[in-house]
Amino acid sequence: MPAQRKMAIGWLIESAGTHAAGWQKFADQPDIANDIKHFAKMAQEAEAAKLDFIFQADSSSIRPGPLDAVARNSTYANMLEPFTQMAALSQLTSRIGLASTACTSFWEPFNLARLAASVDHISGGRFGWNIVTGRHPLAAPNFGQESIGHADRYHRAHEFTEVVLGLWDSYEDDAFCRDVESGYYFDPAKIHALNHAGEYYKVRGPLNLARPPQGYPVLFQAGSSGDGKDFGARFGEVIFSINGTLEKAREFYEDIKQRMMKYGRERDEMRVLSALNVIVRDTAQEAADAFAEMQHMLHPQAIKHMVSVDLETDVMDLDIDDYVTVDRLPQDANSSKSADALLHEWLAERPMTVRELYYKFCQSRSANTIHGTANQVADVMEEWFTAGVADGFMMLFPLATGMSDFGTKVVPELQRRGLFRTEYEGKTLREHLGLKSPPHRLRS
Repeated sequence: MPAQRKMAIGWLIESAGTHAAGWQKFADQPDIANDIKHFAKMAQEAEAAKLDFIFQADSSSIRPGPLDAVARNSTYANMLEPFTQMAALSQLTSRIGLASTACTSFWEPFNLARLAASVDHISGGRFGWNIVTGRHPLAAPNFGQESIGHADRYHRAHEFTEVVLGLWDSYEDDAFCRDVESGYYFDPAKIHALNHAGEYYKVRGPLNLARPPQGYPVLFQAGSSGDGKDFGARFGEVIFSINGTLEKAREFYEDIKQRMMKYGRERDEMRVLSALNVIVRDTAQEAADAFAEMQHMLHPQAIKHMVSVDLETDVMDLDIDDYVTVDRLPQDANSSKSADALLHEWLAERPMTVRELYYKFCQSRSANTIHGTANQVADVMEEWFTAGVADGFMMLFPLATGMSDFGTKVVPELQRRGLFRTEYEGKTLREHLGLKSPPHRLRS
């Protein structure tokens, strides 16, 4: 009989956790955002639980808005550069995958290709690149740019990614012969200049670095607009799905898997991971109380600011129990088209208070949320996985300490049910995820 299919599990790490008030729980450890030992402990906990990877988001700016409100939220305020961070963590772990975010709007393809390939080499083939196009309005001026429209960002990203893939194929896998007798360090017939000249980029190549151990680092992506799903269908190997119900998750899963066909890709060349916002306690009431405590720690200014940023409309003039109507939403959102559509749908049904919008949307980004026991969390994960609406899960813990409870309580239950590995069987991130190494596209 064929082996039972196993789910993939990753963890989106933030120094204190994904909740905006999480930093207050670490007030006695003020330097955790810049302490690699803190992140090493997190990575080692995830590795002990046999997770596929840890994942680091990124931003090229602080959050926009009035500083009195921005200063109450740790998100994007104080972050290590994630490629450097993952390179360091690769030396403090041995098996777990390591994924970092880089924006196609603010990098040059050659620099990104070299950096990502370097981390893949340094980690022994455990690296993944999360491809984003950039949505925060304060980022573009940091690079001397004007804000780029949603469609244009994706148009540029297609070309950027093609160039990066071509540069990773500069050398064939066996190009470095190191033949002392002939005097050849590498075979000159097995190196390829890219000679790309496109709409946005002109890059000659070749990259002065051997092909990455995995062929390419694993390509991650999370766009859920039409443009985002097309981009993911073309390039993505791990896709993050942010859907609050099983029905919406099924719709997303089938949509993006079908879109793969027009790019000549097979369904099994992609893993769709559903975001899961989790607090695990011995009882459901204890989990609910833990979350309520964190919610009460948020200052009203912080709540209004997060709603303003995520809705792309200013609600700082409102009280947190004032209502937001659909006419306050922008006609053409420039960040997340799918989120904008969801917000229009909700507010068209009825106005919602600023507080409600924070609780329902900003805090979880409409991800599936479970605050309960280990069995309750495992039940939901099993239901979604066996229903075929997710190939695994991206874990979000409001507090970074949530990994400990998940790893010691939920993971053993998933293993008992035969849904998750008990040991690593491979060494690379591709092997963990069951993804094939890509063929060399320029091989003569």
